[in-house]
Amino acid sequence: MAPMPYLYWALGRCRKSAVIVGDFLQLPPICVSESNIAKKWLGRNIYQHLHIDTPSKAKRDKRVCLLDTQYRMNPAISSISNEMFYEGLLKDDTITHTLNMCDGLSEFPLTIIDTTSASPWCSRLRSGSRFNIYHALLAVTAAKKF
Repeated sequence: MAPMPYLYWALGRCRKSAVIVGDFLQLPPICVSESNIAKKWLGRNIYQHLHIDTPSKAKRDKRVCLLDTQYRMNPAISSISNEMFYEGLLKDDTITHTLNMCDGLSEFPLTIIDTTSASPWCSRLRSGSRFNIYHALLAVTAAKKF
């Protein structure tokens, strides 16, 4: 998501109008500084600035065209984010009913691999971001195999 100053600069270059495309439920811009002014101008996105932070607010706002059909996930998977975040507004295109994430690994569109017995752990970068090397390697191996 673009930080506000960059967006203002780009919009200032427009002659007539502009279209901003994005998902207000995605991660906001990264802002390392803890200062309030940095958080206000670098850590917020256009949707936060316009107070559009829920699907129902987006649907009611005349400036917003809510794209409500998804084409990339099997409904068994999309239903999770649809219920948790999108207030049930997302629709699944018919093509998604045949999508399986793990063809050959499981007959189900979503497969959960329990890694508890491997005792995986998280490490932190200097920036504070966490990563799990075991799960990263497992994901790469699964992606290469399937």
